[in-house]
Amino acid sequence: MCNSCIDLINNCLTCKKLTSKFVEISTGVINCLEETNGYYLPTDSTYYKRCPIYCLNCTSDTNCTLCETNTFLAEISSSKINCISSNNGYYLPTDSTYYKRCPIYCLNCTSDTNCTLCEKNTFLAEISSSKINCIFSDKGYYLPTDSIYYKRCPIYCLNCTSDKNCTLCETNTFLAEISSSKINCISSNNGYYLNKESTYYKRCLSPCATCQESSINCKSCEPNYYLAQIDISNLNCISDITDYYLFNTSYYVKCPSSCKTCISASYCTSCNFNYFLVENNQGQRLCQDNIIGYFLSLDGSIRKPCSINCLSCEISESNCTSCDKTKNLAESSNNSLYKTCITDLTGYLLDLKSNYYKLCSPKCKTCENNENNCKSCYDGFYLVLTPTNSFECRDNIFNFFLISGQNYYQQCAEKCATCIDFPTKCLTCNSAKFYISVKNTYECVQKCPDGYWQNFIENQCQLCHPSCKKCLDDTSNCLECFEGYFPLKENKNLCFKECPFGYILNSIDKYCELSCISPCNKCSDPNNV
Repeated sequence: MCNSCIDLINNCLTCKKLTSKFVEISTGVINCLEETNGYYLPTDSTYYKRCPIYCLNCTSDTNCTLCETNTFLAEISSSKINCISSNNGYYLPTDSTYYKRCPIYCLNCTSDTNCTLCEKNTFLAEISSSKINCIFSDKGYYLPTDSIYYKRCPIYCLNCTSDKNCTLCETNTFLAEISSSKINCISSNNGYYLNKESTYYKRCLSPCATCQESSINCKSCEPNYYLAQIDISNLNCISDITDYYLFNTSYYVKCPSSCKTCISASYCTSCNFNYFLVENNQGQRLCQDNIIGYFLSLDGSIRKPCSINCLSCEISESNCTSCDKTKNLAESSNNSLYKTCITDLTGYLLDLKSNYYKLCSPKCKTCENNENNCKSCYDGFYLVLTPTNSFECRDNIFNFFLISGQNYYQQCAEKCATCIDFPTKCLTCNSAKFYISVKNTYECVQKCPDGYWQNFIENQCQLCHPSCKKCLDDTSNCLECFEGYFPLKENKNLCFKECPFGYILNSIDKYCELSCISPCNKCSDPNNV
């Protein structure tokens, strides 16, 4: 009680007992009390103040230590522990003497990680695997049909309807079908594709590492697989590229069906069964089942095209073995061991045994029976009959004559240099053999006959005087007389059938001699007068 006071009812100035304390009983009323339970002494005050409501004991207005019955010691804020009449919105930790406020938006909870009731327009949600709290917005959460609280959407999902169905993803993440019944958000779209008909990505089909537009249209492959064009619109991943080739260094393309291996669509390196490797005129290597028109290279590695002239060939492109219907198989003019195909058979002869045309002798335009038996000749050459009764073509017919009524020539007889009509009818003689012609007889002889003399200038035998059997130089220079003609003893160059006047025949020596003595003009013997 007060020992002195300012007025009758409040504001004691002194207390009757030394053990009494100044206590603020109510606002503005200070009395003296022996017992201070329910009060506390502020550090900046001379009198005690009443503890907060429901506090039986406290150390300050922010720190109750004992509460009234049916009230609860609770942490009102991080620096304030007071007593509350209801523990709704609070929980008592197992390691604490006072209640703590439930997390924000929680009306009731059993711990700071387990709300049981939320404020209006808020949502009970599983924040983590061991934490159920109340949230202001359910964005990023979903309510399972078998649960009383929301659960967080899968990682990267902003909105979802279940843990298997995201509807909105974070920036730079992708909505994707993880499995046939699960659509979630992913941080990378590698291994997924987005087609025009869908709002979410779908998984590429293994072994595609990445794909586009469809699950089987691959962009890259898993290890030990190769990107390959399976059809005209899709790229797939395959493990065996034996019959594929690399296209533009980006993906593999299947070799043509006839190729076993290849390095491009137009360059096979080996062929499938019943196909043959051929090289065409463009340098392409293909596999064909029809090899007509190709020949096998000398090393046996590839077949090459025959010349356009051949239907088929062997050894080389120009060595034909057959021709089309418009051409004929014939001996090559460049190589007698090769055959070619021709339309013009001029200069060729059909060999019935080998059934192809052989070349006539080079100068023959046509031939028959054999290549050396000509029928006609090229310009500048002449058809001649040989001693074996065959025909050949010659460019020099100086020693030949044209057979009357025929188109061929025959060689003159050896003694003739030129002849006419037949071989021995010489026009000129073969001087190399010392032949001479008998004038006007078309004959060539080695020695002039009786009655002729050899004219070396004209290489002819010319007639002596009719009385001369032999003569020299001219017709009157006799060397020997015919039978019945006699030379003069003094001049044997003349022959007389009767001895001239003044001469008599020497019947023994067969010449005429002077024998008549003047004045006789004629006598019977030299001694007769």
